[in-house]
Amino acid sequence: MPTWLPDGGIAFSSTRRKGYARCFMGQFGKRWHVYTLHRVEADGSQLRTLSCHDTNEWFPTVMNDGRIVYARWDYIDRDAVTHQNLWASRPDAATRCNLGQCRGEPALCVRG
Repeated sequence: MPTWLPDGGIAFSSTRRKGYARCFMGQFGKRWHVYTLHRVEADGSQLRTLSCHDTNEWFPTVMNDGRIVYARWDYIDRDAVTHQNLWASRPDAATRCNLGQCRGEPALCVRG
């Protein structure tokens, strides 16, 4: 589901980046597309990819501070089913962090 951003833009998950998961190749076909975070202006212009993560990101919504919070399937070196963590990103993708590791300033941050 798309979500409206405080600046009037729209955030959503999409496969349009054409990224592929690193596993399950034989089970689901030659390629398994991943959903990652994108944004677009309300008029459909300025489509931008906000994340290049290699597993799925779903359910974006906006927190009270204006950041986008979303679920990320992050299973590297862990069980493949139970690890869907909450992540947050500024709408310009300048900072992303795992909310489970954020304490004041994020402990884990990727600056884009």
